Amino acid sequence: LARASAVEAAATQQWQVVYFSAELDAFEIGARLGRMFSRYPGTVDCADFLHVIHVGKGQTLDDLRSSIEEATDPVGDPILVVMDSINTIAELIGGPYLLTLSQLGMWAMFSRRMSLGAVSWMLISETNKQGGVKGGKLDYWADCIVRMQRPKEVMAATRTGTPISLILEKSRRTGGEGPLGI
Repeated sequence: LARASAVEAAATQQWQVVYFSAELDAFEIGARLGRMFSRYPGTVDCADFLHVIHVGKGQTLDDLRSSIEEATDPVGDPILVVMDSINTIAELIGGPYLLTLSQLGMWAMFSRRMSLGAVSWMLISETNKQGGVKGGKLDYWADCIVRMQRPKEVMAATRTGTPISLILEKSRRTGGEGPLGI
């Protein structure tokens, strides 16, 4: 969902997209993007608008901010920042995990709010044992929450090719919540 959203936004040539990858190496990201480009040829035109940044251990919030500044034009098209995943990025930054996670979430919320949406964020988060967003506060700050879930009847089946249900859990702007389909 994160990669597809990033590519689709960049392919409009109306969004500058910065994709922070914290879990996949450059080869795997390239292979997955290559498969998307070959399957959906119209997305190939996104190359100038999509910037993949690989997050390493010890990078700081300031390093991430600098990466966004270097990859984008602040007076150009709106910016979409995708963090895949915010939990791993918080771990890689180091320091107190929940504090770092909170700082990342607040940065996303305030920059979106202060820019009136000219800077938007898509934060991918793992869930906790209760099925909620890991770290707890991110769901309060989010404008929209979409949960991906495998239907229970296929949980035991192979994960390859398994359908995924999308559920809109929160939307500040539309007011509608519930299943979005498979």
